[in-house]
Amino acid sequence: MGGYAELSSPLDVREAVRMVKAHLGLKYVQLAEPAVVQPVTSLAVCAGSGGSVFKGIDAKLLITGEMSHHEVLAYVASGTSVILTNHTNTERGYLSAVLKPWLQDELDKEAASDEDASSGAKWEVLVSKADADPLRVV
Repeated sequence: MGGYAELSSPLDVREAVRMVKAHLGLKYVQLAEPAVVQPVTSLAVCAGSGGSVFKGIDAKLLITGEMSHHEVLAYVASGTSVILTNHTNTERGYLSAVLKPWLQDELDKEAASDEDASSGAKWEVLVSKADADPLRVV
């Protein structure tokens, strides 16, 4: 899943970094910038690994969890800044905020339409608190 936006007012890349770190609760992210950094007027976001998802997207800033070294080099050479947060850091918020409620709703609808709804079967969707990003900065 991803998104693209054209901004109504330009955004400084460093401010975008600050916002991403605050939103994801991260102390550090990786930033790659072109030789001439321009204010961000458009951006694209993709959870997980967005390198191939961004192909054909003309954005001044790309935000994703991970990309290959050569993908980062290609985007920077084209004048695009890249913020990388590590793969799982872009997915964890999605799991709790989007996927969990959607899946719970789907299961509730399925249980309600089940021919044997009188059985009272109920499912609870949980997001693991133990699962964490396996990588750490040392």
